[in-house]
Amino acid sequence: MDRNAKIILEKKYESGLLGLVEGQEILVLYWFDNVDRNKLQQNSRRTGKLAGVFALRTPNRPNPIGAAVIKINKINDGVIFVQGLDCLNGTPLIDIKPAILAERIDPNSPNQFFR
Repeated sequence: MDRNAKIILEKKYESGLLGLVEGQEILVLYWFDNVDRNKLQQNSRRTGKLAGVFALRTPNRPNPIGAAVIKINKINDGVIFVQGLDCLNGTPLIDIKPAILAERIDPNSPNQFFR
């Protein structure tokens, strides 16, 4: 599955990209606008087991804020080219911030989400 994506900023926000560079990791916050906010349990896509939404990376949750730490492949004319952004075309963007090491997934953690 090709997960190349573009984050396209409105012109008025383009100057806010100053200082970001290719190869840098960024934290992208976005709003899952077409989700079930009342669903508190569902089957995991990875394991198939039933789990609460706070134990999963599902977009279905009471507060549908999505987050991803991804690497910038290229920046050109207000467009950030990335790979691995897990949202649909047209998903509203909330913010972009430089990623911090502590926000990365820890492969040694039993649940792989927290240190």
